[in-house]
Order: sequence, then structure tokens, then C-alpha cells
Amino acid sequence: MTNSLLQLPVKKALITMAAPAAVGMLMTFLFQLVDSYFIGQLGSAELAAISFSYPVYFFLISFFIGSAIAVSANVGQALGSQDENKAQGLTSLSLFFFMLLLFILGGLAFYFESLSIDSIFILLGAKAEMLSLVGEYMLPLYLGLFLLIGTLVANSALMAKGVMVKSTVVMASGGLINLVLDYLLIFGFDLSIFDYQLQPMGLAGAAWATVISWLVMLVLMFVLLIQQQLFEVSKLMLTTAKSWSQAREWFKEVYSLAVPAIAAQILAPIAIAVVTRFVAMSGGEAGSEAAVAAYGLVIRIESLGLVGI
Repeated sequence: MTNSLLQLPVKKALITMAAPAAVGMLMTFLFQLVDSYFIGQLGSAELAAISFSYPVYFFLISFFIGSAIAVSANVGQALGSQDENKAQGLTSLSLFFFMLLLFILGGLAFYFESLSIDSIFILLGAKAEMLSLVGEYMLPLYLGLFLLIGTLVANSALMAKGVMVKSTVVMASGGLINLVLDYLLIFGFDLSIFDYQLQPMGLAGAAWATVISWLVMLVLMFVLLIQQQLFEVSKLMLTTAKSWSQAREWFKEVYSLAVPAIAAQILAPIAIAVVTRFVAMSGGEAGSEAAVAAYGLVIRIESLGLVGI
């Protein structure tokens, strides 16, 4: 298992890594901006609902982006030292661990709606009548976040090996799928040839379009991981004390880098959440909804530029 990235000059290697990585991260946050375009056509209340959701979505993604950064660094270090077993094992275990963790947390968030929707978004300044709209959008995302996290971790491992273009194409394809499905699921469609009609799903349609696109990206990422010999099911079989000890050592290395990366990543969504709260308190009963909708749209556009950098 060779790494062509190690043979490149430093400047070219940095550009080769940075450009696709920036595009991949941009695609991750572009999902919400695409959603905003179509949801904005439903009304200001719906747009305000996803604006309230953005700090929570951003916080969860940022937490695991920090973890993905650490996985990438450790996999890259293993590949650089020709330790193919560690690179494959660390990628496989990281994918399983983070996806399982998000699957459990997402399921709990979906089940305990009163906490994951009502309590959190009232704290952000959402009015009681807004919570049902927020729930329509956020509950499917809670359930599907493990798919996105798997995609991010897989993408980080592939980039550590220098597989930039293919992984970026996968991320871009997810964005295109989301674009098409957003329109179809939000507004519905009629296939008269087959005598089939899908009713408009509104906010829920936007959320499910995003989840489906995450699923497609994850499947394609797994194909690339297997092709690059970075994923092996047997690495998940921790059947001996030695294998458990080895896995613990690998995760200690990951989180020695992940903790500071996570701390840096989550500052932005925390700041956005605080500002969202203040914006929601302004403008009175009628004005706060429009104000939050406008602020949410602007901050999503701004976030694209910051993530790209």
C-alpha cells in the first residue's frame, strides 16, 4: 500500500491536499445553504426554523470534524512510517466507533424529542409555535448524522493517503443529489406515466433529501476505502486482550490531537448560537422570526467562506 503523496514536493503536496479538502468541507456545509434556497420559498417561518437548527447542526458537525482531523493525522503518520496495519485498523475502528456513537446519540435525540427539540431550541430563543417546524427538520437529521460522520471520517482517511480527487467527487455528487432531491421532496412531484404522485413534504422533505445524499456518499466512500485497502471488517474483531489494548492505544493517540482540534472547531457554532438567541429576542413577536431567518441565511453563506479557508 503506497502513498504517492509522500513523493511530491512539499508545496505541491500542500496544494494537492488543501484544495480538495476545502471543496469537501464546503460541500458539507453547502447542504444547509441549498436547503435554505428551497425552504425560503415555503415562507419566513420555515426559513427561521432551519436558522434555529443551524447552530446545533454546526456544533455537532464541528465536534466530529475535530475528530476526523485527528484520524487523518494519525492515519497519515502510520502510512508515512509504512505501518499499513495501523492505518487500516485505525480507519476501520474509527469509522465503527464514531458511527455507532452518533447512531446511539441520534436515536436518543429522536426518541427524547422534548429534550433534543423543545429544551434546546427554546434556549436558543425559538417560540413554542416554532418548535414543530424545527422538529420536522431536525429529527431526520438527528437520525442520519451517523451517515455524515462516517463520510467525514472516511474522507479524512482517504485524504491522508492522498486520494483527493475521487473523495472530492463523492462529496460533490452528494451535493448534486441533495439539490435534486430537495426540489422533489419539498414540493412533491407527479409521475402521471406511472400514476404516482408524491405529496409535498416541506421541511421534512429537505431533511430526508439531505439524509439520503449522506447515505449515497457514505456507500461511495466505503467503496474507495476498500479499494485503497484502508478498511477491513476483520479489524473490528477485537477478540484478544492484545487487540483491545492496541485499539485503546490508537484512540489515545487520536484524542491527544482531537481534543484541541475539537475545542477550536466548536467555538464558532457556540458563538452563532449566542447571537441567534439575541437576534430572536429582538424585533418583537413579529420581527424576531424574520430577523432569525435573515441572520441564519447570512451566517450560512459566511460559514462557507470560513470553512473553505
